[in-house]
Amino acid sequence: MWDGLDRPDERRLVVIGGGPAGLTAARTLQKLDANWKPEVFEANAIVGGISRTESHEGYRFDIGGHRFFTKVPEVTAFWKEILKDEFITRPRLSRIYYNGKFYSYPLKITNALGNLGPVEAALIMFSYGKVKVFPRRQEETFDDWVTNRFGERLFNTFFKTYTEKVWGIPCSEIRADWAAQRIKNLSVTKAVWNALTGANDTVSLIEEFEYPRLGPGQMWEVCADTVEEHGGSVHLKHKVVKVEREDMRVTRVLVRDDQGEERWVEGDAFVNSMDLRTLLRVMDPPPPAYVMEAAEKLKYRDFLIVTLVLDDADPFPDNWIYVHSPEVNVGRIQNFRAWSPEMLPNDHTSSIGMEYFCHAGDNLWETSDEELIKQAGRELEAINLAPASKVLGGKVIRQPKAYPVYDGEYTDALGIVREWLDGFENFQTVGRNGMHRYNNQDHSMLTAMLAAENILGAEHDLWEVNVERSYHEEFVTKKDDDESDGQDGDTPKYSVVIPAHNAEKTIDKAVNAACQAVPAPAEIIVVDDRSTDRTAAIARKLGAQVISHERAKPLGPARARNLGARQTSTDYLLFLDSDVELEPDAPSKLVREVASDDGIAAAFGSYGTRQACPNIAARYANLRHHEFHQTGRREAATFWTGLGVIRASAFAAVQGFSESIHKPAMEDVEIGYRMRDRGYRIRLVPEAQGTHLKNWKLTQLWRDDIISRAIPWSTLLVHNRAPASLNAKGAERVKAVLAIMTLFFAGLTVFSPPAGIAAATAFIAYVLSNTHFFGKLARHGGPLTALGGVFLHMAYHTYSTATFGLALARKWLKLPPLTEKTQTWVARAVAQPSGNRKP
Repeated sequence: MWDGLDRPDERRLVVIGGGPAGLTAARTLQKLDANWKPEVFEANAIVGGISRTESHEGYRFDIGGHRFFTKVPEVTAFWKEILKDEFITRPRLSRIYYNGKFYSYPLKITNALGNLGPVEAALIMFSYGKVKVFPRRQEETFDDWVTNRFGERLFNTFFKTYTEKVWGIPCSEIRADWAAQRIKNLSVTKAVWNALTGANDTVSLIEEFEYPRLGPGQMWEVCADTVEEHGGSVHLKHKVVKVEREDMRVTRVLVRDDQGEERWVEGDAFVNSMDLRTLLRVMDPPPPAYVMEAAEKLKYRDFLIVTLVLDDADPFPDNWIYVHSPEVNVGRIQNFRAWSPEMLPNDHTSSIGMEYFCHAGDNLWETSDEELIKQAGRELEAINLAPASKVLGGKVIRQPKAYPVYDGEYTDALGIVREWLDGFENFQTVGRNGMHRYNNQDHSMLTAMLAAENILGAEHDLWEVNVERSYHEEFVTKKDDDESDGQDGDTPKYSVVIPAHNAEKTIDKAVNAACQAVPAPAEIIVVDDRSTDRTAAIARKLGAQVISHERAKPLGPARARNLGARQTSTDYLLFLDSDVELEPDAPSKLVREVASDDGIAAAFGSYGTRQACPNIAARYANLRHHEFHQTGRREAATFWTGLGVIRASAFAAVQGFSESIHKPAMEDVEIGYRMRDRGYRIRLVPEAQGTHLKNWKLTQLWRDDIISRAIPWSTLLVHNRAPASLNAKGAERVKAVLAIMTLFFAGLTVFSPPAGIAAATAFIAYVLSNTHFFGKLARHGGPLTALGGVFLHMAYHTYSTATFGLALARKWLKLPPLTEKTQTWVARAVAQPSGNRKP
């Protein structure tokens, strides 16, 4: 637990390390409380750590490239505050060199297929499909993690060689944590989608970034000046050689300058960014033996860069190139003019950074600068980027402890060190080496910002910092997270309304599940819509209130729901299909979502992955629905009545479901549209789930898909009466195009056999773009469901596209819509008379 300090007089913050983390901590604390005076000690002659910018004869160069891209607004604001208008926006261009060829990165389909060839591409696809059906059960190592997401063949082709070059150990000895952190949310599916559409939200593949005009070191040079302008101090060539403590409180540090002179520096609070192994070695008194033993197990990978000056202004256009081929030692190549032209002193030469991964003391590390420059020139020529004769000179920079190693020992060792360090009252450790975490610059900065807040009394757990908040929910897990689900208080009372027609095979499970919900509903109302079986009797026996009507024909689900809603007595109406067995916590999640904000009128959930039906068509249909709802936007544009809650006041305001829709079709989408039209919000809550009990037959699935969904939905889309969401979003349109292309070129092969190559390419792209879904079919439905699902999904995309084209043609020809069901909505539906409750 961190003890905040509250003395009103001037206080001193001692910062170990002048990299992004250390300087960010110093400057942030200054802004938060002017009484704090930070004193930063940096062992190097330049601030910035591994984000510094070195220089040689007028050429500025990075210690590895550092993009200024983040989805953390606090970090962006910090950058802008420090450098103001000194940023330039740079396009990203990077490639992979492997087996004598250059591959665009991010992936471009034509380039990749052209380099790989159709046979290798097909083998990669087969390998990927195999691992989706039979994944490695344990994801303990890097090769496990990557193979499960890309397939073994693609892993061996692109990931294995480069990764082992970087780390110097087999992929089987690198922990999966590193892949999960560095590759982030990249997948084959996403890479293919990016290649086809240009869309991108994966940090590893971002296409454009900001960059300081004079390199990343400019940021930290200006930041250091800013710290000093506001009363702090930054000491270069000052190494902390001892950290003195009294029990679990640090009192002072011993600092040695480049002349060998030493002095003690006291402080009220301390922030460290030096590597953990060294930190614990300089602790006085030292940590317990078991902690030191753990610290000694933390390993690092070192790095050196050979920056070549070439007699060629622009030898290649890339910002950087990954070199996967084992024939050369270089791992990555930087082109600093592509980062910023102002990094160079003239416009007729280039500055090329040849990056080598090594261990301090090995042969490469000990090679002379002169020989390293010659080797770098030879390797640049070997991969056909520039002749060695163009090299005019160069500079070598060696960087120890550049990368924390994620080997088999690190997890347990780091856990022990972390637990011991967490016991300090006034000492925190941040940044890449300070947390033994191979993170990006923005993560290092964010841990430092939160460390500054902790000094003033906050209780952030720095080890749980997550820079992916914009992809997920939160940056930080508080130390006390008993209320982490964000749901305070009791769930409001709610009513369940179930329309049912001849549902004796499923109504018992639907009602039973509703009865067992936590908390239980105030009432369960089953509307028996002229059933000729035992539906009503079963529902009554289970304790539901059963409502019937005397009309000669069924009302249809829309009117039946309205009839049931009139009998309710609570403020929240949960509509449930008679063939859905909800999970016990689903109602609570939905009701609380609606109750959390007066502007939210409704929330709906999703089918789960549990399969209650044996046939492939049913499993495919249910998992397809699950996939669309799991990947849809939480801020929804439609509603779903299978498992959804509507606020009673909003339901009355829109006057219920449209009674002009007599059969199951689009009544849920239609009411969703009217709610949105009145300014209400609708939320998708994918974790609120239920099992679909309907045993679809193939002909029934296709008939309902086309008549009850595709036709009305397409009509609404072409008349701009419905937004493209869930199964109509852009990604699905691209997949539909690929399905049509596959069938079109396959048909052409009868007349032109070479069209088979185009058909195969389109089919491969289609399968790759759907791999997440097909993998889900395999995991939850079995291999046969996955195999059949490929063709069922292609059929789905094909008839959906054909229906949309037909609806569009009818609009252009000014013909009436395909079905009367949608005419009212297309012409803007009039108010319905049936939403009011019983008096």
